Amino acid sequence: MVSKKNLLSKTGIVIFIVSLLILSFSCYKEDFVGGSKWVLQVETDYAIKMQTLMELYPILVEMKDCNISLEVLSSPKSQTIDISCSAINNRNKISDILDDKLIWRYTFTDKNVKLSLEPNIQKDWKEISVLQTIETLKRRLGSFGLNEKYLEREDLESDRLVFRIPKKKRKDGERILKIISSLGSLSFKHVVTGPHPTEEEALEEFGGSLSFDLEMLRTDPKHTKSVYYVVKRFWIITGGHIANFKPSNDAFGSPAITFKLNDWGARSMRRYTSSNIGKRFSIVLNNRIISVLSINGVVSLDGQITGNFTVEEVKDLVLILDSGALPAPIKILEKTIIKSSEKKSE
Repeated sequence: MVSKKNLLSKTGIVIFIVSLLILSFSCYKEDFVGGSKWVLQVETDYAIKMQTLMELYPILVEMKDCNISLEVLSSPKSQTIDISCSAINNRNKISDILDDKLIWRYTFTDKNVKLSLEPNIQKDWKEISVLQTIETLKRRLGSFGLNEKYLEREDLESDRLVFRIPKKKRKDGERILKIISSLGSLSFKHVVTGPHPTEEEALEEFGGSLSFDLEMLRTDPKHTKSVYYVVKRFWIITGGHIANFKPSNDAFGSPAITFKLNDWGARSMRRYTSSNIGKRFSIVLNNRIISVLSINGVVSLDGQITGNFTVEEVKDLVLILDSGALPAPIKILEKTIIKSSEKKSE
């Protein structure tokens, strides 16, 4: 039998816990009233497109190594790709290559082979892109003193996120928006030709179209003159191969970003630069070229990113790059002011 004393003691503990929860919720409401609520959407189709490119590239390279002349007829904007192959009659060789890639289904027509992703793979990639986005955004928001309670998924299977800015942080709203919506994608890519004043002129050297391993990129007009370069589609290194970024100044005293490569990045840059002396590579940020550098010697450890930055741009870019790239862009669907009647579940 429970004694009256023990019962009163347990009752007191329960009342204390409930009081703490009420106080916590009250503080939570006070924290957000007068703040902002943003509904964000992760553009998961972009994430699937980029992952498709990563998965497709080694398949195409392997076909080429087997002397199968090919042309990608449809850009992988969706998850179905047509490939025209000169050796389409040698279906066994093509099938052997594709059978190793279990995530792809394929069918043959008279001249083409059509690849498509398994539906369950598409679903998995979408889910992973949303989860990666949440984790990356939490790292970025941490620099503003905003913890995980400020960002949540709309529901368990949604590609929408709900982000609440407390009233005390509303003055930083535009900067926060800029930082969380930046793709933060950094890569170094080999330059094939350029600069060209127009896309049409750039394509002339290639008979009007580019092969699957090339792409055309424009320079970022905020940082340099607007021109076009043709570069290798697949990177030398990415931001994921850099150990850290720090604000610095270039040789002329202008704001810049210094970086230190990790072991994998250092090996890749050493291998690439040692065999490409006299050639050029580009630094690509958010699918725009911010600088093109000549390779005058072997690069293997440290480097610097320049591009007519302001001090504030450098500070924000270091924050973004250190947090890692988003797997997909974010779209702002809705921005509203939080009223006293709004609850967390809204």
